[in-house]
This record gives sequence, structure tokens and C-alpha cells, in this order.
Amino acid sequence: MSLTDKPTRVEEAMLYKKWFFWCECIRCLDRSECGSYLGGLMCPMKRCSGTVLPDNPLDRESDYSCLSCDHRMEFKQAKMILSRAEIDIRTPNNKYDLIEHMENFLSHAVQDSCTFQLHHGHYVKLNSDCMYGNCPPLRS
Repeated sequence: MSLTDKPTRVEEAMLYKKWFFWCECIRCLDRSECGSYLGGLMCPMKRCSGTVLPDNPLDRESDYSCLSCDHRMEFKQAKMILSRAEIDIRTPNNKYDLIEHMENFLSHAVQDSCTFQLHHGHYVKLNSDCMYGNCPPLRS
């Protein structure tokens, strides 16, 4: 994946670590990252299908809020959801082969998965789609 396939929070940290500057381009200033929603979450409120995004995309510890219902989510909760999703995708369950693991992750079949909380454009989901297409063939 290229640098721009990651949400602003991840991209900014990498830019600063390598090039020693904080980006303030149009995409980094936009909560939705120019409509890509690479860092977006789904609103946990019943009857709301809105997207939850950081209030201030340039603040690395900004709280989140829903674009539809204004539901607030603390940074710590959003960080926990994102961290759990990244762990879930990288840690296959021993009960399943790699393809079944990817299918479960993508279809939300695993009960304790945080996948259902990720926006369909979230970079973890997009990355898992790419990984799913690159799984080794099944042996019979």
C-alpha cells in the first residue's frame, strides 16, 4: 500500500517520523479525508447508520463524532476499536484456514470482532480485501 492508502493519523505520523513535518494538505484537513473515509467508523447508536470521524483530523488525540446524529466517541474508545480490528485481521483463529479467517473478518461472522464498527472505506477493511485476494490456494 502506498502512503496515501492510510488514514491521516497514520500517514501524518509516518511523514513526521521520516520527513519531520506535519502535513496540512486538503485531505489531511478534511474529516472525511476527501470522502475516502479511510479512518471512519460506523456510528454505534441504534437507528443511525452515520459515519464517526475525528472532530479535528490534525489533532492526533481528537475525540470523534457522528456526521449524522452527533453522537460523541472519546479518542480512547475509537483507538481501542481500531487497534482491535488491526489485531483481528492479523491474527487468524486456529479453527479456520486463512481464507475462512478472511471471510469471517469481512462478513462480520466472528462475534467478538470489531469489524462491524469500521466504515466500508476504512483502510483495515480495504487492506483485508487486498489480502483476501492474495491468500494461498487451498490444499485438498
